[in-house]
Amino acid sequence: MKKKCIIVGAGDFFEKNLPMEKEDFLIAADGGFDFLLKIGVTPNLFVGDRDSVKSDISMTEGLYFPSRKDDSDMLLAVKEGIKRGFELFYIFGGTGKRIDHTLANIKLLEFLSENGLKGFLFSKNQVITVIRNSKISFPKEFKGCFSVFPNGGKAKGVYIRCCGYTLENHDFESSSALGLSNYFKGEAATIEVTDGSLSVVFERQGDFSLER
Repeated sequence: MKKKCIIVGAGDFFEKNLPMEKEDFLIAADGGFDFLLKIGVTPNLFVGDRDSVKSDISMTEGLYFPSRKDDSDMLLAVKEGIKRGFELFYIFGGTGKRIDHTLANIKLLEFLSENGLKGFLFSKNQVITVIRNSKISFPKEFKGCFSVFPNGGKAKGVYIRCCGYTLENHDFESSSALGLSNYFKGEAATIEVTDGSLSVVFERQGDFSLER
């Protein structure tokens, strides 16, 4: 499995443990530090403006920023992970009551895809990722519903295969919700976009695993 950068923010957090391997790197984005301490985990790095964290962060290496800044704490954490050579990002605590923060973190997934990198944003029951001029594959063990939405204009040449509803070389207009509420049906499935960007939202699995 490719090494990954795991980032925990100050949004809703439901994890009892994190899918960490010894080569992974863990960043607390501001208030995410408090969540990590509650599950007995100390991050490798703290990044943020310290406006939402309540715990003593002096025990951890930190990158501190002013509250008046252009990038969110989460984006600053992602950029630091990129500097350290990571290409795969798992983001927790990035969804919740603040819909604007959730949307900003989906834009962050777009930012990663624009740079040829991969990110997964985890909520309690779902995972969001963005693919650009590429495809994502799901093993036959995957269950439940998924949805697909275009980002930033038309998504051309979309293929959805071996699912409840299939598409072959379809163009999604930016306003289209055609990809809402599809489902896995016990076969290895793929979603592909030839030209453009798609947000893919799918149900969390007991053992999250995709080809990477």
